[in-house]
Amino acid sequence: ILIISLIATTIISLSLQFILERIQVDKMLRRFYDYLLPELLILLTSILLPSLYLQMGLSIFLITLVVITFLIYRRSYLSTLMINLEARIQEMTALSTLSTTMATHLSLAGTIDSIYKELSKLLDATTFYIALYNEDHDKFDYRLLVINEAKIKRDKEVHDRGLIEYIIRVKQPIRHTRDDIRLLFKNLYDSSDLADKQYMLAPLMVSTKVIGVIGVSHANKDDAFSEHDFALFQTISSQASLAIRNAILYDRTVRLADNL
Repeated sequence: ILIISLIATTIISLSLQFILERIQVDKMLRRFYDYLLPELLILLTSILLPSLYLQMGLSIFLITLVVITFLIYRRSYLSTLMINLEARIQEMTALSTLSTTMATHLSLAGTIDSIYKELSKLLDATTFYIALYNEDHDKFDYRLLVINEAKIKRDKEVHDRGLIEYIIRVKQPIRHTRDDIRLLFKNLYDSSDLADKQYMLAPLMVSTKVIGVIGVSHANKDDAFSEHDFALFQTISSQASLAIRNAILYDRTVRLADNL
């Protein structure tokens, strides 16, 4: 009965990783030492410890238990370091790729598309958007709107009275949950239509001028974006601002040349 219970516990633990953390079976098999091996070691240890206690006595049992606990902690600590290191390497690679691709894409459409592709690799978001701001007409031009990986078309120029207008006015990035937004901005505008659970927005600025807004949100998680994600998002928005400004100037030059 004990062995069956331990096996069932191991299966449940792996199933929870698969369901809650969305870790695919093929990833578990590829990273055997990170996912399957710890569960198998715990199962084996749980079976052997009772017999060790009965045969070797309490002192040997306690020493063995302390050593096993230390090894499990050390393995967990090293695994966490490796995961964090891989995440930082992925971020640095994405930022480097973003800089390169934004330098090679001269057109505005190509630049915005490359920004989205790299940003989607780093952030767990269900919605991405980039809106350019026309200060003379006080209107927004949504050049990118992606919801659940599907590109959505919006009117070219719209008046937007909400979070985006707030970002344009204060010229500061924000990271808030839906409940926080409804509490903080309840006297500024009607936030009852907010559907997603967490939002991050940042102004696209060149010097002191706002040329647009970049934003991401998650439909189901109110903790999708951490403080680290927020700092990374601001770094990307700074790079994106210069790239979009250059692309706008390039498109404007091409149109003038075509009209000559």
